[in-house]
Amino acid sequence: MFEKVVVPSKFANAKIRNLYSKASSAPGPTGGEIGIEFELEGVGVQTHLQSKFGMNPEITNWSYHNDGSLDDTGGEYVFTKPVTRSVAKKQVSDFYEYIDQNKTKITLNLSPRCSTHIHLNFANFTVSQTVLFLVMYYSYEDALIKAVAPERVGNRFCLSLSDSHGIGEYLIDDLKIGSFQKATSHYRKYSACNIAALAKFGTLEFRAMGGCADANLLNKWLDALLDLYDFAKLNPKLTPDFFMSSLSSSSFEAYTASNFPAVFNLIKNLPDLSQYLDKGVWNAQNIAYAVDWSEVVKYNTEKKERATNKTYPTGATPSKTLSTTVKPYGLSPPKKKSMLATMYGTSPTPIPFSSWDD
Repeated sequence: MFEKVVVPSKFANAKIRNLYSKASSAPGPTGGEIGIEFELEGVGVQTHLQSKFGMNPEITNWSYHNDGSLDDTGGEYVFTKPVTRSVAKKQVSDFYEYIDQNKTKITLNLSPRCSTHIHLNFANFTVSQTVLFLVMYYSYEDALIKAVAPERVGNRFCLSLSDSHGIGEYLIDDLKIGSFQKATSHYRKYSACNIAALAKFGTLEFRAMGGCADANLLNKWLDALLDLYDFAKLNPKLTPDFFMSSLSSSSFEAYTASNFPAVFNLIKNLPDLSQYLDKGVWNAQNIAYAVDWSEVVKYNTEKKERATNKTYPTGATPSKTLSTTVKPYGLSPPKKKSMLATMYGTSPTPIPFSSWDD
């Protein structure tokens, strides 16, 4: 019988910022989460737009770069630093509002060379949390790309896992050896989800969206990614294989609507949605079940037991009251209730642990 390789708990519980020197400078847990790059072409992109968002000393949250992948009218506009989600949406709205207000001077030409890249900060996530996010993202990747950028399906600069299975194979190899090496190679950067950005910035980079002139669509795409990001962030003890088991035992569309409403709202009207989801789940399962996560589960269980059974000298009091109730995955109450109700019906029962610019 084939025996799975056990993922070392030390590696699985290591934070991304501690694996790469370049990631160590990324913002902490309360700092910026998001960076966005806009690669655009058209009249006024290098002149009038740059005078506002690239050369204006009063606006310091944008920078402008020449980009050799664009034509001679093109340029790249980038957030100068990672920002919170509310600031990111404000900057996106301001950017597109300025273009809309200056149509006589700025005319975008959204050619196939144009694209929009989003970076999310994973420096403070563990390896296990990051892989949890990836298997969730890959479950929906085909549907999400079809919804936000159907013209980019199969594009060699943003290949999905369905178009390049080697991405998943490299990730599996890394999990087996307990070190991110193959998946974070610079040569893997042209993926719809660029894992190589972990080593360079401590981020995952999402490259699927083409040139965009619609702030509303971009913000919907960002909200969908943040749905998955927040779930992984709130569930540090949930292993990828357990997530896939819970997903597979539920109505996929109902589960998505309950736990990832922004994802569902973006993909719900796609023709043949079930086909995209089936393909995505198959891709994600290959990663989640390729290795044995039991050491991670054991570590999490023992850590919880040590905290619960901790004793204090006579007269001393703990700085924080220790709960004797196992909180399933650390979910906040609204998401905890909806997730458990989806998986186990109307009687939620605690689930044991055994189970940037580039």
